[in-house]
Amino acid sequence: FAEGLGFEDAFFDFAFSVDVIHHVNNRAGYFREAYRVLRPQGLLATVTDSEDTIRRRMPLAFYFPEIIEHELKRYPALTQLKTFSEEAGFEVIGEEIAETPFELADTEKYERKAFSCLRLISEEAFAVGIARMKRDLRHGSISCVSRNYLFWNKKPANQCVEQTA
Repeated sequence: FAEGLGFEDAFFDFAFSVDVIHHVNNRAGYFREAYRVLRPQGLLATVTDSEDTIRRRMPLAFYFPEIIEHELKRYPALTQLKTFSEEAGFEVIGEEIAETPFELADTEKYERKAFSCLRLISEEAFAVGIARMKRDLRHGSISCVSRNYLFWNKKPANQCVEQTA
């Protein structure tokens, strides 16, 4: 569980999660635990989706538009990520979108519902999307872009606190 990693304090220099945060029940706990296991100046990368990347998913949002509302409910708003990370003690040091173009040549991963969002829509909506995808693939591969939102945090360096007598 992201909220209880089982490592000692200040164990890692770098921690990351990819497409995990929307499955975490206690997101504030995720950031607190990451802060605990990172050394001073350690980095945390949370790779997730934003509202924009969810709405622009190609091919998922294009062929299965019914997933969008489900995904917007599952994924935390970026403002929540910032709040939780800052409350845990992190500095926000960067945000970026990573884009990777690819060519979709078959429906195999989609037909076996390898993407969890496909399990959230009706069988009818799923069948319609698969049929459209197969129809378009008869004309050649489908140009797609994978987009991920990267949220970067840094644990501050230890600070000496001057004590007065």
